[in-house]
Amino acid sequence: MKREDILTSFLIPIDGSECSKKSLCFSGTLLASIGSRCRAITLLNVLAGGYLSEHLSNIDIRAEHLIDSEQFKKIKEEHARKQIMPILDDAAQKLLDMGVKTDIEKLVLDGDPADQIAKIAIERNFSTIIIGRRGLSPFKELFFGSVTDSLLHRDLETSIYVIGNNQAHIPPCPPRRVLVAIDGSAPSMAALEEAAVLSHTLKDYVEKFIMLHVINLARYAEHIESGMKPEAEANGILTEAEEKIVDLGVDPKIVETVIRYGRPVETICEEITKREIDLLFVGRSGRSRIEEWVLGSVSRGVLHRCHGPIIAVIGRDPDKVKEK
Repeated sequence: MKREDILTSFLIPIDGSECSKKSLCFSGTLLASIGSRCRAITLLNVLAGGYLSEHLSNIDIRAEHLIDSEQFKKIKEEHARKQIMPILDDAAQKLLDMGVKTDIEKLVLDGDPADQIAKIAIERNFSTIIIGRRGLSPFKELFFGSVTDSLLHRDLETSIYVIGNNQAHIPPCPPRRVLVAIDGSAPSMAALEEAAVLSHTLKDYVEKFIMLHVINLARYAEHIESGMKPEAEANGILTEAEEKIVDLGVDPKIVETVIRYGRPVETICEEITKREIDLLFVGRSGRSRIEEWVLGSVSRGVLHRCHGPIIAVIGRDPDKVKEK
């Protein structure tokens, strides 16, 4: 995905739940604020099969032939028309009422929600998915699954904006205070670039743009022994990052660079609370679900510990963009 395509096409899964209502609210204020930059919006509902349970007792047909039957197709179409389309119609109207000017597509698919969301995101090259989360613990998500959690483990270039589920704190949108966790890696640089594009687009709203580099104390001695100077490296990363975002149009007056010592996940969460962050940007490493559970992941860890802010997980790799 090229820089000019960042934050231009939006896929918003909707199911009528409280978490999807929150993501719709965030979407409306964000999309209205970025104006003509937004070129495409799709509201998506995925039929996961639960609608069949109330009808199966009335169907005189063997299960293996059910999906291909005309009766099944009629049940699905009727359910979509009566139960799903009103939800999507209502969601589309709310976006329009909030000031969104872009045409809104309403789409109903059938299958596993995470699979279908990922598939349509890839096929249509959506720049952004905006989705709520149910708030499962890491162990529950590992064993029982979560649409949001599953999407974060896909090889997607699409950015995923995850809406917090903390009832006591609903971050303002457009965001006022933006934090980017940066370590110099390609994923974190992609996160930095998207944060800069958004902040420049919302320059009338964003008051603070903070770049945070955490020097991991668990590896500090190892770096010193190998001849590395973590502080010098951190300063170099942040200097380069600041030059990059100013070049992308971020006002240097709102930029702040922060170096902290500690464990990355805990330190990032502390900074979010301390600085009252509305929107956090992190890169996605691309590890598998089991690898992240065993080895840990900064983006995953922050998602499970910080329930207040919007967290944007960026999978785009700037190096791949250059190759294209």
